[in-house]
Amino acid sequence: MELQNKLRHFRKESGISQMDAAEKLEVSRQTIHRWEAGTSVPTTENLSRLSALYDVPLDAWLREDWEPSDLSAPPEAEPEPAVPEPPAQERTERGKLLRRPALKAVVLAVVFAVGIVIGIWSTHWGEPEVIQQKDMNCEVIDIATLGDPIYLLPPKD
Repeated sequence: MELQNKLRHFRKESGISQMDAAEKLEVSRQTIHRWEAGTSVPTTENLSRLSALYDVPLDAWLREDWEPSDLSAPPEAEPEPAVPEPPAQERTERGKLLRRPALKAVVLAVVFAVGIVIGIWSTHWGEPEVIQQKDMNCEVIDIATLGDPIYLLPPKD
């Protein structure tokens, strides 16, 4: 049996809708549909999550000789994952928060505002002190060091 048929079979046997499976696996409903239609395949991480969700050994996805009649046999013990996964409810809540457009907009606005503040602050870093004109007494220009004469007014003919 092909992988796409196995995915559909196990989901229907478990009584789970595509939407419920998508939420539990933290993917979109369209992704589940594409897997079951055969237009894309799940990653190994998603196959591991599917095995846990449907209580199916991981090798059932990879064995081409698997047929639904094998379901009467008791499922093999699944090896423990190397990295412990957070509880399903926690993963789902975190996934829902990151999918909210309003939250994305707020995070983007905060990052943008911080960027503007850093940009303004960095442009003023190390600038010389500005002296107001009213605080200036006078400025001395040593004409001997200038070389060519400077005419403040155009020469008279």
